[in-house]
Amino acid sequence: MQSNEAEAPMNNTEAASSPKTARNWRVCNNICIVLLALAFILLCFFRLYFWSTHPLVTWADQSVYLEMGKLLLEGKRPYIDFFDFNPPMIMYVNVIPILVSRIFHVPATQGMHLSVHFYTFLSTLFAAYIAYKSRAVTNFFILLPMFFTFALYTQGLDTDLGQREHIFMLTYLPFLMVRGTHWMGGKVGRVESIIAGLMAGVGLAFKPHFIFAAAVTELAFLYQYRKPRCLLRAENFAAAAVVLLYAIHFLLLPREALDILFHQAFPVYNDGVYWSSKCLMHMLRGASYFTKPFINFIVAISLACLMRRSSPWITPIVVFTCASFVNYFQGDQAWTYRLLPMAIGSFILYGIEGGIIIDWILRRYQSYMLPRLLLSFAALIAVMGVAYSDIDYTNEEIKRAHIYDLSDLGYPGSINPRGYLSPLFFAVLQNTKPTDLVVHIGSGIEPGHPAVLQSERMPGSRYIYSFLVMVEYCQERRGGKFFQDLSRKIVDNYGADIRKNKPELILIQDIPMTFLLEKYNFFERYMNDYTRLGVTAEHTIYKRMGGQRVFLHSPLARREQLVLSILSGNKTIDQVSEENHIDKKSLEDWVTRSGKALSEALIIRPADKLQELLDENQRLGDRIADVERQLSDLKLKGEGTDVEKKPKTEVPEEPLPR
Repeated sequence: MQSNEAEAPMNNTEAASSPKTARNWRVCNNICIVLLALAFILLCFFRLYFWSTHPLVTWADQSVYLEMGKLLLEGKRPYIDFFDFNPPMIMYVNVIPILVSRIFHVPATQGMHLSVHFYTFLSTLFAAYIAYKSRAVTNFFILLPMFFTFALYTQGLDTDLGQREHIFMLTYLPFLMVRGTHWMGGKVGRVESIIAGLMAGVGLAFKPHFIFAAAVTELAFLYQYRKPRCLLRAENFAAAAVVLLYAIHFLLLPREALDILFHQAFPVYNDGVYWSSKCLMHMLRGASYFTKPFINFIVAISLACLMRRSSPWITPIVVFTCASFVNYFQGDQAWTYRLLPMAIGSFILYGIEGGIIIDWILRRYQSYMLPRLLLSFAALIAVMGVAYSDIDYTNEEIKRAHIYDLSDLGYPGSINPRGYLSPLFFAVLQNTKPTDLVVHIGSGIEPGHPAVLQSERMPGSRYIYSFLVMVEYCQERRGGKFFQDLSRKIVDNYGADIRKNKPELILIQDIPMTFLLEKYNFFERYMNDYTRLGVTAEHTIYKRMGGQRVFLHSPLARREQLVLSILSGNKTIDQVSEENHIDKKSLEDWVTRSGKALSEALIIRPADKLQELLDENQRLGDRIADVERQLSDLKLKGEGTDVEKKPKTEVPEEPLPR
């Protein structure tokens, strides 16, 4: 009887109560945890191989943020010593990658790569930890795939890595988990709540658009659970405290900095940003990197509508994703980084929707260990496949690419494909020393400032990038004296910085910056010590030549007017110098050379002598022709009309003039 009972199959309840079976389940769960942990760690860090072989890769906005982080560490003041349109939170945050780069002795760009990837890992892990601790209400198995899709999307970022939208999403995910847990009736420790709130507060302070998206998400939770008291939680107070302190800190900034921020940066940006605006269709489908996020959005939202009753997380995240559209369409700019909150929100929905399907499978086969093991193993294999594909592609790219050795920058053993460097990188590197300053004046940030940062030179002007084009656009659009005066002030500030800092190299975009600068006599006033080296990437490169005075791009007609006004006696050199902001030595040189040229033009020149000789030769030729006709007439008269010819009489010929 006992043997028969031992051989009889046990039901699920009996299996779960068996010590041996319980031990097997624990082993199974531990294996799944190890597999998923390995997959998650690999997913968060496999991309570092690409960045280790591309340490200098950066893009326009990020290069400026990093440069401002360096300037802050040197004691420079925002808006006074260096200009930017953005509020200063992004400047403060970018001090971190600069410190990381100095600690590990890597380029500033690589410091950003390391910082962002490590923070991605910590943020996502922290969010998963919060969800796991409250798994009784959050249904952790539904959320688990979401952490993978979130990390996967951030790993795929290249050009937008480290943008404000990216950092905001990294700070907001743990906060979202804490808020959802509290709305669903779960508990989160006070310390974890405050940490999540402080992190989110930094991200929310980047832009008011982010505060709007988070606020609308809170309203979605409120509509879903009808518990207003849930708004009064530690994480909300912590986030609000960061934003409030950030607002108060503006009172501590110098008055001059606030004046530049509120009376120059903001007015110019509000109107000038439209000079590069795009139409709606271009923003939606101008390129594949615009179209794909919208396709993902439509698919994710459509699936969410079908699964909205399967998880309480779906509705708030759908609302957040839709609210993030404001960040993209405001300003009519086709900038992919503004799509990030919406695009990452779509991937969060993908993860939750996948989690709902996986949870259904596990519930249906909850008595079996194999589905859990297979799914965990499949997750690891999938991540390994993605990592291998990316690493293999990177290796093939390096084999085909022309490689730049970073030994010149003090990083022996590091390499970077030349194709990822700014077009002006080598022009800056070959014509400057590490301690030299460089000024770039263009219609945008690229390609000038990435080159300055990549070559580890320092900007020689308070304007890390030029916004003169935007000011000119504002003047055409709005009119008025304000923008006209501001344009002149910007040019004067450039000139003052050049005279004070004496940058070794000045990079000026040919079109339209040369034309704009000529309007304000920039080249005659401030480029006295610079000569033209050449043209690269549609930029003219000027190098400081010490005492040698070379004047380029000065309109010839205007020079003539100035010199003639002096030569005619209408004005003195001092008057012209003061009125046109041209130094006296230059004017004296122009007048002296013009006077010599005028004197030479008035004396007999070889060309005039040649014409005289040609005229004399023509006169002598005519004289010879007349004499020949006279001789011909005399011969005819001597022959007469007689039939018998008389002896020919020799007539002496008149000697011809020589």
